[in-house]
Amino acid sequence: MHTFLLVIVFQLILDRIRKSVTEVAEGKGDFSKAFFRFAIKYKVWWMTRGFDTPLLNVIVFKKVRELIGGRVKFVASGGAPLSPDTHNFIRAALSKTTIQGYGLTETAAGATSMALDDLSTGRVGTPLMGCYIRLEDWEEGGYHKTDYPNPRGEIIVGGDTVTKGYYKNEPLTKECYREEKGIRWFFTGDIGEIYPDGTIKIIDRKKDLVKLQFGEYISLGQVETELKTCTLLDNLCVYGDSFETYLVALVVPNRNQLQQLAKTLHKDHLDFSDMCQDSDVVAAVQKALVDHGKKGKLRLRQIG
Repeated sequence: MHTFLLVIVFQLILDRIRKSVTEVAEGKGDFSKAFFRFAIKYKVWWMTRGFDTPLLNVIVFKKVRELIGGRVKFVASGGAPLSPDTHNFIRAALSKTTIQGYGLTETAAGATSMALDDLSTGRVGTPLMGCYIRLEDWEEGGYHKTDYPNPRGEIIVGGDTVTKGYYKNEPLTKECYREEKGIRWFFTGDIGEIYPDGTIKIIDRKKDLVKLQFGEYISLGQVETELKTCTLLDNLCVYGDSFETYLVALVVPNRNQLQQLAKTLHKDHLDFSDMCQDSDVVAAVQKALVDHGKKGKLRLRQIG
């Protein structure tokens, strides 16, 4: 009897799979690096049009599938937004259906899920059976249900899956939960956008925004989600101050990738600590992050 697996993973795990696979492929030389990037881009182009690439699946992506056992048919991601680049990469490299879902502990986990044939990225699907989703205006952030072309606002989840409240925390319960016409609603604090087909995209979070000196609101989570997919990084933390006009990122570089970068600058004789302090290496890392961020539609610029 044939069996298959549905793997439910956190977004962070998929980011790490992408980094590890990319690191192995690009570590085999310039040709391997260029060919693997072409294969991913080529397959994504065809997949978004409803087609597959059987030859590339055998030549390039078979070994990648074997990394997760070889019998996985579906991958579901949750816990945090999955960047469109990683979503497309996992779909292509694993040759498996990859979907996102959305929910919170307060809504008994699931609230929405993508359909298996949904080829979009950046969205979390439609409400699950038994769940209601509506939006509320958030004036401070500039999100309204009347926004064009799609309604935007704070996501409110209602239905039987919504929990009763926070244990021994009545003030917070009253702030986040409401009962209206027999339906219990939870105010998530997440900002969503609803598309004409009923699918939802998480575009912001109220508590995730930082207001910079000139009044501009920046989503720290969005910046982190895009930048941490860069293969040069193992992790990062983004910080913003209301008295400044810019953000600061504390970056943890990937040792192997940093050594490869230093080699191209003829700095591979340095130890890891010295690489992190070398002006040429730091400048190259900054440029790589800026270029990577711009691909994710972040407005970044290199300083110095």
